[in-house]
Amino acid sequence: MSLAWCLLLSSTVLQAQLLLYQKEPFHFVNTGRTAEIQCVSTETISSGIMFSWYKRRENEISVLIAKCAGMANNAKFICRVEQEKLILKISNLRTEDSGLYFCGTRQDGFFSFSNGSSLIVGDSYTPRTQVVLLLPPAPPAPTLMHAGHVACVVRGVSNLVQVSWDVPGELQQEGLTRLVKSSSGSLTFVSVLQIPRDSHWGGKNVTCQVRFNSSGPSIKKSATFPAPTVEHSHWGHMKNAKSVYV
Repeated sequence: MSLAWCLLLSSTVLQAQLLLYQKEPFHFVNTGRTAEIQCVSTETISSGIMFSWYKRRENEISVLIAKCAGMANNAKFICRVEQEKLILKISNLRTEDSGLYFCGTRQDGFFSFSNGSSLIVGDSYTPRTQVVLLLPPAPPAPTLMHAGHVACVVRGVSNLVQVSWDVPGELQQEGLTRLVKSSSGSLTFVSVLQIPRDSHWGGKNVTCQVRFNSSGPSIKKSATFPAPTVEHSHWGHMKNAKSVYV
């Protein structure tokens, strides 16, 4: 079979597959309430297609929580289909229901999964919570076009949080977030945002915003991005970074 024919066959298979995605990356809900998470398909979903919902918590593997065809709904999870939408209803929410929820389907032997939505139940803020914004030291003038990083560190929280960024030219960017769990059970989130190091950034504000629950205020930390200097210093590992605490 020729390479051109293989590529054509592969393209035909991919075009026939449903593509699944979730528009809302975060859901905040109080304990005891009900949440609805939506998964959208690129096509109207026919009755013959089976789909399922999965949940993943920090440092755990994904778990199948609901098969939405051929299995009766229970009191906790209820699935339904509305044209191109797959909807998961979760009742009587508890803190341990927090996690990443995503849908998946199998069609003609191929699996397709959505990007997922994080469900945050209750309040993640604790008396030990700290938010630290780290900026690099001022770069030397000869390296203005190199990329740099800023970091927002959220320590001592009990559950998931949403970290977003407000930077020059763009609003509410999402950084790459890592999670660390301590021996005491508290969580630390580190959101790192890569930014261009050019003359347009010097002297402008960078803001990190952290949201902990559905109703309480979020925390914002802002600092001025350092302007380039003429000193021949190295970028380093943020050892001279500015820090802003709660």
